Amino acid sequence: MSSESECVSIAFEQIRVAYATGHYPISADFAVSPGEKFAILGPSGGGKSTLIKVAAGLIRGNGARKRRFALNSSVYHSGKLIIGGQDLSDAEPSARAISLISQHSNLYPHLTVRQNLELAKPPGVTKEHVFGLLEELGIGHLLDRRPSDISGGEAQRVALAKAMLRPSCCVAFDEPMSGLDQHLRIGLTTLIRQVHRRHPKTLLLVSHDQESTLGLADRVAFLHQGQILQISTPKDLVENPAHVVVASAIDPFFRVRLDEIVPTASGFQVGPVSFKGPCLPTGVRSLVINTRKVYRGNGGLQTPGWETEANTERPSFVGGQAVFAVSLPCSDSDWNIPQMANGECTSLLCLVVPQDGLFAFDGNGRRLKY
Repeated sequence: MSSESECVSIAFEQIRVAYATGHYPISADFAVSPGEKFAILGPSGGGKSTLIKVAAGLIRGNGARKRRFALNSSVYHSGKLIIGGQDLSDAEPSARAISLISQHSNLYPHLTVRQNLELAKPPGVTKEHVFGLLEELGIGHLLDRRPSDISGGEAQRVALAKAMLRPSCCVAFDEPMSGLDQHLRIGLTTLIRQVHRRHPKTLLLVSHDQESTLGLADRVAFLHQGQILQISTPKDLVENPAHVVVASAIDPFFRVRLDEIVPTASGFQVGPVSFKGPCLPTGVRSLVINTRKVYRGNGGLQTPGWETEANTERPSFVGGQAVFAVSLPCSDSDWNIPQMANGECTSLLCLVVPQDGLFAFDGNGRRLKY
């Protein structure tokens, strides 16, 4: 089993990657602690996989460009990549002690699972250690099969076994869940967490799958159009989004974005819908409501927040819970509000948006305090 001392830190120091094809330039300046599970989250095309390629050495520093002048049409980065205290910006991928797992398991199709693992097993690793790892991952029965004879989830488990067998101090995951259904994603997320407890390594995870990422990572960097908008814990990312893009993207927690806000003496109004409560801060240009925080009111605010009325349909069951499907003209989706135990269904419903469930942003998308 690895020890904490074998984990490494990874620092992206003023890293910048610019593509000649017109893609957004990628900028990063952050550090990952030894043994940390660090995720880079964001929509597709934002530059997440580019940062993983920088870490793994598939995109190297400008110093490598000077040494390899014949390849000067390839993509390189400026800034420094520090791994374990050493500047490895220009180093070959093999010198970085990072195992990369992509969304495609990248197993050799003509070899069996056993043969794929043997290629990754370094000298000195015993068969007992290998079989113990395979049992942990639940793939011991697949050794004599080829990649075409196993499922996508099983292939990713084999890829994880290869990464754990290599003498690396960091495992980088590039969209490992993208080809899996929800059940397999949950299973693989749980497995990665369990394996990390037994064999601690620094983990870098790139994904646009919020549920898996927030359930696995210690910290999350949200990347949008090449820029990091926020780095925080998963809980803080959900409860205190720093930018309107972050708040709008964390599905299913944030569902509703409201524009064209008109402040009033008793709250604010969006189109034909009035929200009665505190005045909003000056400069508000957009709002995001966490509909998980919204609850059914009885008229008259009991806690700080805003109150409004909405039309509703008959209760339905969502996740085993009776909820009202609420529609507001200012919303781009229905709000599912839990039914009160002794409440009755009415066509007009009083809703309360608590103060910690509404986020205000300025014209540049930055969070405003109130």
